[in-house]
Amino acid sequence: MKKLLIPAAAIFALGALMTSCKKDDGGKSRHDMLVGKWVNYQHGEDSNSNGVWDAAEMVTDTGSNIIPFEFKADGSGIASANFMGTTLPLTFTWNLQNSDNDLRIITSFMGSTDTSVATILTLTDNNMVIKDATTTPIGFTSFNKQ
Repeated sequence: MKKLLIPAAAIFALGALMTSCKKDDGGKSRHDMLVGKWVNYQHGEDSNSNGVWDAAEMVTDTGSNIIPFEFKADGSGIASANFMGTTLPLTFTWNLQNSDNDLRIITSFMGSTDTSVATILTLTDNNMVIKDATTTPIGFTSFNKQ
C-alpha cells in the first residue's frame, strides 16, 4: 500500500506545483492585455524626486486632457488628441521591450517622429500605470480600459 501512496503523492504534488505557476491574469500575455481602447484618467510628476508617485502628485485628467488610445494587435494604434479645440487623429506603432516590462510608442505627426519608452508599473485587464523616466521630473500616467 505504501508503494502506491508514494507515486500518487508525487503526482499530486507535481499537479499542485503546476497549478500554482499559472499567470494571475488568466493566462493572457501582456501584449494581449494591452490590445484595446484605453483612456488616461490621472497623471503626475515625481516633484519630490523620491521615485514614487505620491498621492499629492496625482492630478485627475478632465476635458481635453483625456486622450483615448487604441492599441491594435498588429502593433499599430491611434489616439485622438485635442489641439486648440480640434480633435486630431494621431497614429502610432507600439511594442513591448525589456521582457514585456517597457512600452515603446513611436508617433509620426507632420513630418516629425517621436519615440517614447515607459515602464509598465501596473497592468491588469482594466488598469495600466506607466512611468516615464526619460522626463525630468519623472512622469506617471494611469489608464482605464474602455
